[in-house]
Amino acid sequence: MFKQLFSLLLLSGILNGCTTLRVIDQDNATDLSKIQSREAQVKLLDGRQIDAINLKLRLDSTSFFDRTAKQSKVVATAEIAEIIVARKNAGAKKGAIIGVLSGVTLGAIIGFALGDDPPPCDIEDPFEKVFCEIIDELDLPFEGERYSAEEKAVILGLTSGVVGALVGRTIGKAVGQKDRYKFEMKEGKSNP
Repeated sequence: MFKQLFSLLLLSGILNGCTTLRVIDQDNATDLSKIQSREAQVKLLDGRQIDAINLKLRLDSTSFFDRTAKQSKVVATAEIAEIIVARKNAGAKKGAIIGVLSGVTLGAIIGFALGDDPPPCDIEDPFEKVFCEIIDELDLPFEGERYSAEEKAVILGLTSGVVGALVGRTIGKAVGQKDRYKFEMKEGKSNP
């Protein structure tokens, strides 16, 4: 059962890395100031993709260091179709939140689905008496412990929430949060 729980948490963590799309007006300096970034992928209108660092956008031009060509470049801001900025810490935070919520929810559902533990053995029934004696001889650590469905939901919810937070944070940090900035052309149409 915990294998399925872990698989579901892992799947939710993988789906965790997400992209936010924002449409940017090239004529608005306030919109452009939001995109200052240390690392980004710059897609130009002619189809070229540039792995950029130290990105600085202005109304008329955009400057950056091209990691592939190993040189500083300046392009007209009007030539940019899209900029993708990856933020690892934001992905980790979002992954942890989604992992906690997924884990708590899934753990609580499983706890309620397991239901209440059965009452202690009826010693009057000879078959159950033999079964109870065998269980007593095993000396199990949880022997005699009986949990209600609500208690199981709380225990499994909290445990799964912690596991979900750790798994989600790890995967979220690896995948990252991607912010996609799609530039709007001056004629009012968006770039392809």
